[in-house]
Amino acid sequence: MKGLILFLNQVLVLVVGRASAKVLGFVVGRASAKVLGLVVGRASAKVLGLVVGRASAKVLGLVVGRASAKVLGLVVGRASARHGRCKSTQRTAQRTAQRTAIFDDGCRSFPLKKVRYLRWFGVAVLLPAVTAHAFEVTDDRGISVSFVQPPQRIVSLLPSLTETVCELGACARLVGVDRYSDFPASVKQLPQVGGGLDPNIEAIVALKPDVVLMATSSRAGERLRALGLKVLALEPKTHADVKRVLGKVGQVLGVRDAARVWRVIDAAMQAAAQSLPQSIGNTRVYFEVNPGPYGAGESSFIGETLTRLGVKNIIPAKLGPFPKLNPEFIVRANPDVIMIGQRSLESMGQRPGWAGMRAMREQRLCVFTTAQSDTLVRPGPRMAEGARLMAQCLADKAGARRFKPTAGQVSGVATSHFYEGWGFACGSGQISTS
Repeated sequence: MKGLILFLNQVLVLVVGRASAKVLGFVVGRASAKVLGLVVGRASAKVLGLVVGRASAKVLGLVVGRASAKVLGLVVGRASARHGRCKSTQRTAQRTAQRTAIFDDGCRSFPLKKVRYLRWFGVAVLLPAVTAHAFEVTDDRGISVSFVQPPQRIVSLLPSLTETVCELGACARLVGVDRYSDFPASVKQLPQVGGGLDPNIEAIVALKPDVVLMATSSRAGERLRALGLKVLALEPKTHADVKRVLGKVGQVLGVRDAARVWRVIDAAMQAAAQSLPQSIGNTRVYFEVNPGPYGAGESSFIGETLTRLGVKNIIPAKLGPFPKLNPEFIVRANPDVIMIGQRSLESMGQRPGWAGMRAMREQRLCVFTTAQSDTLVRPGPRMAEGARLMAQCLADKAGARRFKPTAGQVSGVATSHFYEGWGFACGSGQISTS
C-alpha cells in the first residue's frame, strides 16, 4: 500500500509540473513576444521614419530646387541659388556621391566672386529694360503713336502746344517751332519751320525730331509720317480739351504733374469769376477774334470762359466755336460789351449799322494789345490769364455809361495792331494755329 501511494505521488508531481511549465511558458512567451514586438516595432518605426523622412527630404529638395531654378530663370538667379545650396548642403553632399558631383560642379563653376560679378552684370543689363517702358498715345485723329521712351527732341507747330510743353517743364526738349510760337521768350531763339498749316517739311526733317506736335487741321501730318517721323495731332478747342491735351502731352513727356497745371488754371478762372459783381449777370458780350468778322461762340474755349465769368454770349453754340458772321447779325444782337483787337476796331467804322449799337454808342469796348490777344486766343496754360483780362474788361465796362477813347488808349489799355499770326481757319468753326 505504501509503495502505491509513493507511485501515485510521483505521477501527480510529474503531471502538475508539466502543466505548470506549459502554462508558465505560454504566459512568459506571450509577454516576451509583446515586449519584444513593442521594442522591435518602435525601433522599426524609428528606422523606417528616418529612412522615409530622408527620402522625402531628398525628393522635396529636388522638386523645390527645380522649381526655384525655373522661377528664377536668370543666370544670376541660378548662380545665386547654386552658391547658396553649395554652402548649406556641403556636408550632405559629401555623403552622397551623386549629389556631391552635382553640387561640387556647381561650386567650382560658380564661386562667390563670380556670383557677385554676375549680380552686378544683371543689374547693369536689366535696369535699362525696367526703366525704359514703351508706351502708346492716341492723338485727336485716333492714330496711335508708340514711344520706347519720352522724346528728347520735339518740334511744335502750334503755339498753344509749345506753351504746354514749356509749362510742363520740357522747354529744353524743343528743337523747332512754328513762326507764331513766341511764348515763353526763350522759344524765339529756336529754329522756325514755317506755319502750322504750311510748315517747311525739309526743315523739320533736318531737325531730326523724336516727335512732331501739330494741330489736327494741319496738312503736313501725312507727309511727315511718310518720311518716318512720329506725329501727334492735338488741337484743344474747349476747356475739357485743354485739360485732356495737358494730360496727353504730359504722358508723352513722361511728366506726372500735368493734372496739377490744370488745377491751377481752373482755380484761377474761378477766382476771376468771383471777383466780378453779380450785377454783370445780364451783360451780353461779343468777342471778335478776327475782322472777318469771326466771333467766339458759346461752344469755344473763349465762350466757355465768358460763361464761367457769368455773362452771356451773343453767338449761340449751334453756330460753332468760331463762326464767320454776317455783320448784320451782330447789329441785331446789339451787345452790351464788345471785346476786340486794334485791327477790328479800325474796320468797324465801315460796317453798316454798327455805329448805332449800344456798345458803340456808350463806348463799351475792350481793345487788347497784341500780347494780350495772344494770351486770350490760345487754349493752353495761359487761359487763366485770359480769364483775368476779360474779367477786368467786364469790371471796367459792364457798368459804364459813357466812355470816350483817346488816341492809342482805350480804357487804360494801350492799343496796337491786331496780331495776324494766329492762323485762324474760322469758317468751319475751327482754329488751326492758336
